[in-house]
Amino acid sequence: MEEKYPGAKHSILNSFLEILPLLKEKYKNSDYKIKYFMKCNEPSSKDIC
Repeated sequence: MEEKYPGAKHSILNSFLEILPLLKEKYKNSDYKIKYFMKCNEPSSKDIC
């Protein structure tokens, strides 16, 4: 995808980083718990990303 659309990965990552604070706020008191990578404390589906 990056070959066909240069900058696509960068754009996707930046979009995620922009909404990350909103997601953390929305789900902080929810029954659904976001897991965080133990080294960098970033959201992850597992303990190790």
